Amino acid sequence: MSALKELVSRSDAAEEKRSKAVKELDKLRAALKQESGEDRDLTPEEETRSDELISVLDEADKELDELDKRVKEETKREKRAKRISEARDTIKSADAGGGAAVKDEPMVYGEGSPNSYIADLCRRSWMNNTGSDGGATDRLIQWSHQVEREFAQRSDFGKKAELQLRETDRELGVSAVQKRMRDYEERGRTALEDKPHEMEVRTGIATGGGATGSASGGGGAAFVTPVFFVSQYAPYREYGRAFIDQCNAQPLPDYGMEVYMPAVEGPAEVKAQTEAEAVAEKVPTAGYLSGALKTEAGQVIVSQQLLDRAGPNFAFDKLIFDQLERDYAPRVDKYVLTEALAGALTQPWAGSSESFVLLEKEAAGGLYGQIAKAKAAIRTTEGTVLNPTHLFLAATRWEQIAAWADGNARPLVVPGYAGPFNAAAGGSAQGDEGIEGSTGYRLVGLPVFADQNIPAFGTIGADQVIVGDLAEVYVYEGNKVPRVIPQTYAQNLQTLLQLYAYITCIVRYPKGIVAIHGPALKTPVYTH
Repeated sequence: MSALKELVSRSDAAEEKRSKAVKELDKLRAALKQESGEDRDLTPEEETRSDELISVLDEADKELDELDKRVKEETKREKRAKRISEARDTIKSADAGGGAAVKDEPMVYGEGSPNSYIADLCRRSWMNNTGSDGGATDRLIQWSHQVEREFAQRSDFGKKAELQLRETDRELGVSAVQKRMRDYEERGRTALEDKPHEMEVRTGIATGGGATGSASGGGGAAFVTPVFFVSQYAPYREYGRAFIDQCNAQPLPDYGMEVYMPAVEGPAEVKAQTEAEAVAEKVPTAGYLSGALKTEAGQVIVSQQLLDRAGPNFAFDKLIFDQLERDYAPRVDKYVLTEALAGALTQPWAGSSESFVLLEKEAAGGLYGQIAKAKAAIRTTEGTVLNPTHLFLAATRWEQIAAWADGNARPLVVPGYAGPFNAAAGGSAQGDEGIEGSTGYRLVGLPVFADQNIPAFGTIGADQVIVGDLAEVYVYEGNKVPRVIPQTYAQNLQTLLQLYAYITCIVRYPKGIVAIHGPALKTPVYTH
């Protein structure tokens, strides 16, 4: 008997022993229930037996925990030994003149491929109507095999594929999803182990090149969207997700339409105690923070003619899903911004005669002073006491600040290479802040980020300046799931393409965010 089989046998015996003890305890508890409905006390014999059974359970649990660890270690050891043995056989075969073949099988979809993933999904769905799918089914099955092999090898692509597969299969339940993940990995591992000499060598991606694993039949792995590159066409450009990408990203739970987080809402108490007198006692109040799950979704209706007549190298899938994702980014960014600002501290600022001023002479004023005031508020608010980490402004406001000059017409925002003296803000040597996101500069000690998705405040069209600790803004975001639905518009010979994702946000400390707003932040004005 192998070491692994022996460990499994011992584990089964321990589990059986534990099960018998549990059943006997249940019978003992049931015997305590009297006809009156009240529980009677244990007899001395029953109490002794109860203690013995509990001791048996403790020992069985400890033994099972230890055996589980040893089973995992032995499993790894046997797999490692098997791979070493196969490698030696391969070397022997090469030495005998057989040669070790290295194949470079290109991925079915993605960069450099003439095939359209979305178009193939649509052709496969319409095959019953058209009688032919132009090879779409074969390509999807081959793609499924490639995805499974990537998954089994835990490549970067395989890890991303796992996240997408989990999101796609979420509705099946946790246990069913886990089983599917094991099935995908097993099929991918089988493909690799059946023909190890046909391992493909690629730059950045290592994937099996064999034609094994046909049991998947296309499987769920066929629905892993390839990584597309969008440099071949001119997209409709939108703002991105600068704010949400600086927040605390968390994995979305596998079930439920609301996420809860426990929170302490009131303090305990410690006071000086006089000898022989009562110690101060105050129970901290607690509750739950919650975030309701939102579904962000978009769709595009395309004609069957487009699917049938789209030629090779046409960026159909790149265009459709890239544009959906481009619109998804600012939507979720605005949602998280709204949640973060909902309970934030508000700091009105009228400015000087309701006009924007960066610095006040000989005073802690202007926007510079307002940011310092916001930092102090976050650091001193009871129950919060956080250290702000980010400064967010509208891109238009940052450009106004970048153009600000002192009384001698010298700019106050300059890059580090210029060796600035007494500058209001200093930045990277390149001095290139980009369209959105990190500007590379610091203002009042905080890194500056630009985001044009920051909502306007009130009816005067003024923007807001946000100071906060973004590590306390928890974002639970699922993977984006693509769908192809031919049935809905079949009467018009059209197909529905959809993209959706789940997201929610919980701000652990609402007062860890300060929103500066007011007449001084009306639309920037450039003079002369």
